[in-house]
Amino acid sequence: MNSLVVTFLLLVQCIIAAEHGGDDLRREVGGSTLGEVGLEKINNGRTRYRGTEGALTMNDCLAVRAMAESVCAPQGGAMRYAEVGSYLGLSATLVADACPQALIFAHDVFPMSGSDGALDPGTHPPPGTEKLLLRFWTNVARNGLEGRVVPMRGFSQETLPVHADASLDMAFVDGDHSYATTMADLRQIWAKVCVYHI
Repeated sequence: MNSLVVTFLLLVQCIIAAEHGGDDLRREVGGSTLGEVGLEKINNGRTRYRGTEGALTMNDCLAVRAMAESVCAPQGGAMRYAEVGSYLGLSATLVADACPQALIFAHDVFPMSGSDGALDPGTHPPPGTEKLLLRFWTNVARNGLEGRVVPMRGFSQETLPVHADASLDMAFVDGDHSYATTMADLRQIWAKVCVYHI
């Protein structure tokens, strides 16, 4: 079974568990509660983990971590992971902690400002994205992940081809959130994720 399908199914399972009190989801991350894994809820549903803020909810964070653990555990903690839409590095940090030997490719336009031409006309960066690549890398360095996280600056349709087919163990698509771009990202990354056995 393709690991992207497995990852999607695990995400659905984690979301269902979270909607029913989160007990199954907490078991998926070693029986930990939200606070025990170092996640802090901050304003507007955002979270912080090891000093890195992000737009993922607490349950999103636990789901990403649980999926990463389930993919890398059979491989001794190693995996190749790519994400589309890295923002400040929250999901990259979660995956890095779940998989101590993971190599992480963080694809994002990383705009320097809202007007630097890194975004499609008519789209806007999330709030607080001034000098996003610098802020992202500051978070990576603060968490000691410089040798494991590779920022890939540019549009995902241009940067994803750097990965050979079947070269990734897990992918997470959280880019510009438009239907057309999300579907294009999913179509492109599908072939990049390798098959493994559960």
